Amino acid sequence: MGAATSTGKGLPKTASTQLLASATAVYTITVPETVKLTGVDSGPGSYTADITMTLKGDVEENAVIVVSVDGGTMTNTAGKTAAVTVSNRTKSEWSRADLLNDGTSATCKV
Repeated sequence: MGAATSTGKGLPKTASTQLLASATAVYTITVPETVKLTGVDSGPGSYTADITMTLKGDVEENAVIVVSVDGGTMTNTAGKTAAVTVSNRTKSEWSRADLLNDGTSATCKV
């Protein structure tokens, strides 16, 4: 744990110690449950939405949280499907400093 050398008078001349500690990473990623798309009122066409995710918590000193967003597929009430494209992601990696205190947020467009 530590080391010391003596001056011969019973008092240490130099001393050193090492302390190792670890903590469990605890963080949350919050995304909206629903997203309102804007575009043409009805019928085919392009619809878009901005989705903001919030990250907050604490991770190890050198850890990085990486978020991958996959557009997937949407299905309308008639059962028709459409591919979703994700673009304009403002950020995809967050460090410990980003997550501390009030956390941070990022937006992507679908």
